[in-house]
Amino acid sequence: MPKDLFKLLRASNELFNLNRKLKGMVIHPNKTIRATIVQALSNMGMSANNITLLSGNIEEIRNTMATIGPTVIVCNEFLDDTDFKEVLELHEKLFPYRLEASFIVLSEDGSISGATTQLEYFIDGYLSVPFTTQTLNNTLMEQFELKNKPAQGVVEFNRAREQFLLGKIIAAEKLFSEITYIESIAATCFAFLGLIEEMKGKKDKALEFFKKGVE
Repeated sequence: MPKDLFKLLRASNELFNLNRKLKGMVIHPNKTIRATIVQALSNMGMSANNITLLSGNIEEIRNTMATIGPTVIVCNEFLDDTDFKEVLELHEKLFPYRLEASFIVLSEDGSISGATTQLEYFIDGYLSVPFTTQTLNNTLMEQFELKNKPAQGVVEFNRAREQFLLGKIIAAEKLFSEITYIESIAATCFAFLGLIEEMKGKKDKALEFFKKGVE
């Protein structure tokens, strides 16, 4: 990380001290990549003692998540015998209000798979392997700042998404509908409204919302 950027982050004591309280989990089979991510998280203010390193065994991941409840997860796209989707679902159950947590996916071979693309509305970011240290730092800092100083509509959006993740579809639908006027989040709101209509079995209505989201 450039020295000026690191100093700027350290100068924000409120953010730096808050990050020290977070618990992290790094899931990747490569030790070097895990170490690089730990260093980046430490640069953001997290204590290395609060970061758990795992290689990708899903049973170990399940048990560890239940024990420590990590707020920040950086996870490889593909695990030993599955992909990251189950890990994301477990994380969402722990933290349905997603401003309280972050989930970042590491993709393989410099490309994003279809599974990752389909879940883009649920993850907080992704990086392609190999990545530069600067790209990693930028992605992490962007997420930390977003969570601590959310822009217009982000709080309302995450309240709506929380209801969606809790299975309270009617409440989620109402909340998403109320904030579609905010340009920066409108497309994502329409995408969720489309998902809700799909869950109701209303395919045509769902398609209408999906089209609105890409207009």
